[in-house]
Amino acid sequence: MQCTNARIVQKAILNLKRNDDILSRIIDGVGSFRIQLRLPPFTGLVQAIISQQLGEAAARAIYSRFIQLYPNRNPLPSFVNNTSLQQITNQGLSMKKASLIKELASDIVFDNLSLDRLARASNGNVIERLLRYNGIGEWTANIFLIFSLGRIDALPKSDLALQRAIAKAYGTPSNNDWPSIFDRI
Repeated sequence: MQCTNARIVQKAILNLKRNDDILSRIIDGVGSFRIQLRLPPFTGLVQAIISQQLGEAAARAIYSRFIQLYPNRNPLPSFVNNTSLQQITNQGLSMKKASLIKELASDIVFDNLSLDRLARASNGNVIERLLRYNGIGEWTANIFLIFSLGRIDALPKSDLALQRAIAKAYGTPSNNDWPSIFDRI
């Protein structure tokens, strides 16, 4: 489901409100939402990888230093492919994240991974394809779906902030009840 159609978003919001009283109250309190897409998709994937297991401020700072390496702050796959691991890790990325980003850039450059084809694939196929990379998990794949491909029907269930918000909203001390809550969302 692409984020480009306001009617689809409205339908999704109405569906959530209709099917869950707690979500309905939260939606009424927060108001309408807007997904800001991270374009191009490679940039969004890099941002998601950098953000893994980091706080927002740290991730933003590292990403900002990373994009400074590239003309117009645009880390095209061909540029990243030609950047040394040392240059990337000098920006604050771990060796594992830097290696993963370089591997993705190389696969895109040598057409082993097509983000255009990925953008047309189902959510399940996108997740399946991305999980083949050591260092990309379901959280990263879902963040990519939401913020790079505009998929409003993706949900990063392993996101700690989301889990805490759900626990607070539903009054659950642990994630034991979350599968049933996620089924309603």
